[in-house]
Amino acid sequence: MKNNGNTKLMFTTRELAKFLNVHINTVRRWSDQGIIKSYRIGPRGDRRFSKDDVLIFLSHTQDQSGVKV
Repeated sequence: MKNNGNTKLMFTTRELAKFLNVHINTVRRWSDQGIIKSYRIGPRGDRRFSKDDVLIFLSHTQDQSGVKV
């Protein structure tokens, strides 16, 4: 997770996959489907995920399953 001074904490796709204990393609699919919000950066369009958006995703996941993730 990167923090460059006054920017928000951001996960790369790989970092988020490891954090959530899912395959990197699962994170990409969730991003493509709008299940988790991502930001595209750079000329390649790399994905970044904010810490706040990840927490929102986790809270919605917990609400729907009744199980804490």
